Amino acid sequence: MTADPVEQAVQRIERALARIAKAAESSLDAPPAPEEAAPGVAQLVEAHEALRERHERLRTEVAAQIDRLDTLTDRLKR
Repeated sequence: MTADPVEQAVQRIERALARIAKAAESSLDAPPAPEEAAPGVAQLVEAHEALRERHERLRTEVAAQIDRLDTLTDRLKR
């Protein structure tokens, strides 16, 4: 005896939904590593990190120079 075609269709849909839910959960677990994401992304990430480090270094230098100027202007005011 064969199962009802409607019941078979519902079961197939439920299995498909389960596969979709499983795929969605696994894709949220961990993002791909930069080198796996797309060609060239790893190089972009490295360049971004280098620019971030340079920016922070320059900000520190500028802050030091501003402090130096403040000290000099304070001396001139006296």
